[in-house]
Amino acid sequence: MPFIFAMFEVFAIIFTLIAMFALVYKKTRQIILCSLLNILIDVFYKRVIADKRRPAVFTNYLQMFPWLHHLEANWEAIRDELILFVKNGAGMCNVHTTGGNELNTESKWKLAMVLGYGKPIDEVKSFFPVTLSILTKLPEVQNAAFSLLKAGGSIPPHCGSTASILRYHLALIVPDKGKRSWLTVSGADVPWKEGKGILFDDTFEHSACNGSEKDRVVLIVDIIRPNLGLIDGMIQKLEVWKQTRDFFLGKQS
Repeated sequence: MPFIFAMFEVFAIIFTLIAMFALVYKKTRQIILCSLLNILIDVFYKRVIADKRRPAVFTNYLQMFPWLHHLEANWEAIRDELILFVKNGAGMCNVHTTGGNELNTESKWKLAMVLGYGKPIDEVKSFFPVTLSILTKLPEVQNAAFSLLKAGGSIPPHCGSTASILRYHLALIVPDKGKRSWLTVSGADVPWKEGKGILFDDTFEHSACNGSEKDRVVLIVDIIRPNLGLIDGMIQKLEVWKQTRDFFLGKQS
């Protein structure tokens, strides 16, 4: 691992030279650039998770991102927009975690994406004027989605696939005052509290459980990871660019 990290900056220079070379060969340019970019992103991810000093949960998140005060101050209006959205018959997408036969069944975990790579989702934006009026003014925010975990539901342990973001949960509906529903990050249980947030690094293993008899709802917000070094910051920007391009190309297809 130390050898990989030592070679990282050298690789970044080599990447630049190869990129210039690839410009001459248009047919292979995209394949070469995408392959090299994926390697860079993978090494960046490994560099981040190798830092054992990084916290799993940020207790000082309001100092890190003061604008979250404004989001939390409007939590009831945000919650009411989601409730109206569901009452009007707008569906939330099933999230399947294991594949196979589950893909043909109703999932207990549902999502409604409202912001994708800084842009409101056209199909639902009219339902969320307050939510989007806050989120769209914040350059640090990448994505946002409402996450509903039905009564008795759980999300199995997993790690986030990107190191470019930190993940924030704003608790909107928490049955039983969080006594039977919680987020687990790196082995530690963190209960949700209505109107309050949890900021965590989702490259750590995390899971969720709702053992209550009512549904739990949070607003998930992906925030660009701050305080990276020069090289890592460059790779982060490249990864965000690639994710944004892939997202909008997918919507067009």
